[in-house]
Amino acid sequence: MLSLVILLLSMPLWAVSQTITVKGVVKDLSGEGMPGVNVSQVGTTNGTITDLSGNYQIIVPSNATIKFTFVGYTEQTVSVGGPDKP
Repeated sequence: MLSLVILLLSMPLWAVSQTITVKGVVKDLSGEGMPGVNVSQVGTTNGTITDLSGNYQIIVPSNATIKFTFVGYTEQTVSVGGPDKP
């Protein structure tokens, strides 16, 4: 089964507050943006979906874990880097 290739475009190295905005694009293995991928903060109802080009933006705590899910693909999780995670 193919797995999602996740490219985080913007992740602050040092968060000024407790929450940060994470922006990125979800691509398949051929490099095409994937529309409709569910992007959510693990353990909450906070989430969004990718646009037609695979772009997303989500506001999460600096220590959050983000989950990416899409039918037919393996679920992927990514830990967000905060002040103590350069």
